[in-house]
Amino acid sequence: MAVLVKNIPKPMLSSANDSSRLADACRRLPAPESYFDGVRRTRADLPDNILLFQRDAGHRRTMSGIGSRARVRDIHHRHILITSLRGEGRVIVNGRAHVVRPGRCVLVLPYQFHHYSRLPAEGFLWMFVTFDIDRLPKALTEGAVRKVPEGFERELLALADVFLAARGERSAVRGDDAGDVLSWRLALLLSLLASGGKKVRAESLRRSAGAEQLLMRVHAIVSANFDRHLTTEEIAGKAGVSESHLRSLFRKAAGMGLGRFQRTLRLQHAAMLLTRGGLTVAGTAEACGWDTPFSFSRAFRKFWGRPPKKFGR
Repeated sequence: MAVLVKNIPKPMLSSANDSSRLADACRRLPAPESYFDGVRRTRADLPDNILLFQRDAGHRRTMSGIGSRARVRDIHHRHILITSLRGEGRVIVNGRAHVVRPGRCVLVLPYQFHHYSRLPAEGFLWMFVTFDIDRLPKALTEGAVRKVPEGFERELLALADVFLAARGERSAVRGDDAGDVLSWRLALLLSLLASGGKKVRAESLRRSAGAEQLLMRVHAIVSANFDRHLTTEEIAGKAGVSESHLRSLFRKAAGMGLGRFQRTLRLQHAAMLLTRGGLTVAGTAEACGWDTPFSFSRAFRKFWGRPPKKFGR
């Protein structure tokens, strides 16, 4: 029988203290009652299609929408974990403002309408991890900002190291193993965040500037009435402003008109409902304010590129 002996990669035991803690943990391991009955996993799905990238002051113009509002607000089917390494800014998710600074991260879930605000002109570095996963740890299913727990940055560094290995950079992990290790590392990072990351409340609406405050207010109004299309008069009345003021200020804040914004949110909500399952296409159409399944299917396919019957499969 061949025996394989390897040196432990440096990232695993980074200091004498780590070695000492490992030896202490080893001594505390109990004698097993059965050598064939261990701790079983509770979930089979792991993160996949993992991408890491960074955003710094050089990307501020496109992120904050200066000169290019079409890129500010985004909806897609990926999970996004954003961690601030340097600099404070705001991530607006589904109409709620979340302050992200060093020591905090935000998880944006699929089909959530999000954009960025008040990004610093310098001293700004955020790491983005985007991925697919069938089922998040239960504690993370609402997304939101969290304080990063102890050990989070160490695991994030290990994740970046493995990702660079997969991209051909030098690393302790072989490139042909990097895909699997990357998935395991991210699963560990998410579990750590779920168990130790304390949720941070969204920022008060009163702290937002006038145009942005109006955008978030309209978002809340539309979200509370997904089952019907609201007129400009109705939205203005609920927001407490005139129709003319609403139209001009809202387009400035959102980079699109009220009609398109409302339709976008309803189609985003429809995608979330279809992904979760339990509703027919007709039921989803009704829940999202369309008169007929046919008109809903046509609008859905035009927006998402796939018919609702095939969505989420």
